[in-house]
Amino acid sequence: MMWVTHVVFGLLLYIIAVHLGFLPYETSYFVIVGIASLIPDIDHPGSKISKLLRLKKISEKLTHRGFLHSAYPALLLFLGAYLLACYSGFSEKAITVGVLLVIGYVSHLVLDSLNPTGVKWIYPRAKVKGPIKTGSYGELAILFVISYALSILFFSSVLRMLINKDTLLMALGISIIISAAMGGEVIFRRS
Repeated sequence: MMWVTHVVFGLLLYIIAVHLGFLPYETSYFVIVGIASLIPDIDHPGSKISKLLRLKKISEKLTHRGFLHSAYPALLLFLGAYLLACYSGFSEKAITVGVLLVIGYVSHLVLDSLNPTGVKWIYPRAKVKGPIKTGSYGELAILFVISYALSILFFSSVLRMLINKDTLLMALGISIIISAAMGGEVIFRRS
């Protein structure tokens, strides 16, 4: 799947958790989930996160859709966050960050499970795969549905928090700009 699909799906899962009252809303949490949703692709030298973090040499030594595309690293992230929470006196923020990392990471694996290459959830066994190719119209349809759901949930969550019309209009404008930018990248990428 394309990086933008991974990020938008991770954000959707975060907003669902916020909407259901499981996690607090905080702008910085969008960044954490977005980055976590790209972490599994560190094993691919051409991925957005490998380029962004300049990890090409490390990426070249890893097998794409290998160990990093399994449930084990997600468990290690959660365990690391739990240990951090223990060390910090069970700070709510440390626990929340751990949950956000797992949400982003697992959201990536779920989407990659829809791809013909699939994911070995229990590495090196238990491969789960689907029919949707990266960059295909099927993926674009998924991206559209996820983006639409994210927009609806985001606005309903924001509406509950906002009482000022100017702030609401600013949030609406920012969301429209972000949606247009994401849509533009997908459209131009296909040409």
